[in-house]
Amino acid sequence: FLAEFKYVGKSLENTTVKGKIEAKDEVEAYANLKDRGTFVYKITEVPKKKARNSRLKSVELADFSRQVGSMLGAGIVITKAIDILKDRAASVKIKNLYNNLYASITAGNTLSSAMEECGNAFPGLIINMFRAGEISGGLDKSALKMADFYDKEHKVNSKIKGAMVYPVILLILTILVTVLLFTFVMPKILGLFEGMRLPLITRVVLAISNAFTNYWYIILAGAITLITLTIKLIKNPKVAIKIDKMLIRIPKVKHLLIIIYTA
Repeated sequence: FLAEFKYVGKSLENTTVKGKIEAKDEVEAYANLKDRGTFVYKITEVPKKKARNSRLKSVELADFSRQVGSMLGAGIVITKAIDILKDRAASVKIKNLYNNLYASITAGNTLSSAMEECGNAFPGLIINMFRAGEISGGLDKSALKMADFYDKEHKVNSKIKGAMVYPVILLILTILVTVLLFTFVMPKILGLFEGMRLPLITRVVLAISNAFTNYWYIILAGAITLITLTIKLIKNPKVAIKIDKMLIRIPKVKHLLIIIYTA
């Protein structure tokens, strides 16, 4: 691959010249610019941007690892193996990803380096396990081990999602019933309390009902904003680590998480 360099220099007319140039290395970039009549006094390599790909699911990672491991074990070279995979890809997303891998490998990169260039498509675990396999000469065995690992991860995730279906449905129904109660039911019986001296708890309930009825758009906007901010915070690595540390200290949740992680 040709690297891209940003440069600042002087032309033959002694004017400042800025721009970008592609070359194999910094020395070649200097030489090419000098041939053009540009005398460079500052040059820096532009870092390559990683491709933005959506993360592969556990079942997709397992399928990829198993096919790579099987083909390498059968004596097929990695370039040919990826070429076969890209031609057999079932979806456009997977096909584009395999095309990127194939282009990177044919340019001289290792499979692990090519996977790393694909952005978030491959987790760090599988990239480093493949790299270890390349160094030790046992990439096929590493790939098959990762296939088994992601198969197990998929099964565990499926069980967790299945177990969470009922609580999630129950939570949604509870929220809907609460909103309907405060929005439609409570306003109809407000007239019964006019002129009466009500206890604090009743006044609070009536105030909440009034807010739901008259300021629902503000509550809705606030809820959407809160959910959006929460999702962004959770995706932040530093915040995610703090949340995980907090969860692992909760007595009942702690034991469940340990079972899930070790599985």
